[in-house]
Amino acid sequence: MRSKYEIVERHDLTEAEWRRLAPLLPPPAVRGRRPGDRRPILNGILWMLATGASWRDLPARYPPWPTCSTRTSRAGSATAPGTGSTARSSARCARSTTPSTSSCSASTPPSSGPTRRPRARGENVPAGEPPDHALGRSRVGFSTKLSLVTDGRGLGLAVAVHAGQASDLRAVPELLDSVCVRGRRGAPRRYPDALAGDKAYSFAPLRAWCRRHRVTAVLPRRDDQRPVRGRRFDRRRYRQRHVIECTVGHLKEFRRIAQRADKLAVRYRAWVVLGMVRLLLRQPFLNGA
Repeated sequence: MRSKYEIVERHDLTEAEWRRLAPLLPPPAVRGRRPGDRRPILNGILWMLATGASWRDLPARYPPWPTCSTRTSRAGSATAPGTGSTARSSARCARSTTPSTSSCSASTPPSSGPTRRPRARGENVPAGEPPDHALGRSRVGFSTKLSLVTDGRGLGLAVAVHAGQASDLRAVPELLDSVCVRGRRGAPRRYPDALAGDKAYSFAPLRAWCRRHRVTAVLPRRDDQRPVRGRRFDRRRYRQRHVIECTVGHLKEFRRIAQRADKLAVRYRAWVVLGMVRLLLRQPFLNGA
């Protein structure tokens, strides 16, 4: 009998990619309905990531679009800043401070009416959602700014999204502190040997962070900054900064990331994390792992 996964569509997971990804997925819930095969759901989500189409345009070969959409929403809430994710954003996230109270007394039967009042506008946002939804006006228009931290091979380590007019330094300190790379033995590594960035990051707070954590700052001096005696600029290391530009270019190949079709920032950040995982699975050095 032929397997239904022998013919792989363009954006679907291959057998090698699924073998590497399947052990990393969370175990299914103990209670409730028995979950089905999660691979078709992931393939449907990856199709949406690559095409950027509407959920209702999901092809019939995948599970129903409400199923894939619900799984994506759960992933966005799970990877939101402050919910235990490994890559936390430094955007100031806030939830509504007004609690949702019950509208029924203790003596009211459960079937007599709703158990809580309807939520007001802005109270149903998920945890970690910033008030501005990471949307703002910059020189290019209404946009969202994406901050990434990668290693020397271009593998994504941390990601943050914030409004387009926000400063580039807004997400840097906490974004760098959220990096945690586990090796085969010993404690996880949190700080690199050197940190490379363009002129937009050449500010005193970031240089102070590098000195505090004993990280070599490979940051070019801006035209309005005076040269500092004893500070040398390592051009050889700075040339390696192109890897993060290439990573951003690869992420923008996914139309869902390039055009941002989601209103909530936590949902958009989940798509970016999924794109980073997709690029990680494509790395050739993992084929023999």
